[in-house]
Amino acid sequence: MVKTPPALPFPDNFDLGQGYTWGNLVGQISQFVDSYYAGLYYSYQWCMAYAADVFYTAFYDDPFNSATGWGYRQTVLQPSGAKDIKGLLPAFLGREPNTDGYYRQLGIKGKGS
Repeated sequence: MVKTPPALPFPDNFDLGQGYTWGNLVGQISQFVDSYYAGLYYSYQWCMAYAADVFYTAFYDDPFNSATGWGYRQTVLQPSGAKDIKGLLPAFLGREPNTDGYYRQLGIKGKGS
């Protein structure tokens, strides 16, 4: 026969209206439940995908190639807000950015692999 544990004599802090963060450090990391941060998290992933695409397309064979680095600087970094941001990476890559480099970095096959 299995005994059920006795009921706690006091309600927990959530029942007392102190919220999920009281005395719970992990519960204080609201980024995982906050709808605003969720969108930002996925933008970080897109940045990683673009960075991997640039690396595997232009820098993988010779990461220290000064001509390639200078081209990246002039095409992507230097225009800053003077040009439409959507056209900077395609101008440098010579094509639209894709996720193949990101998949390669993760060790999985992408659409173009």
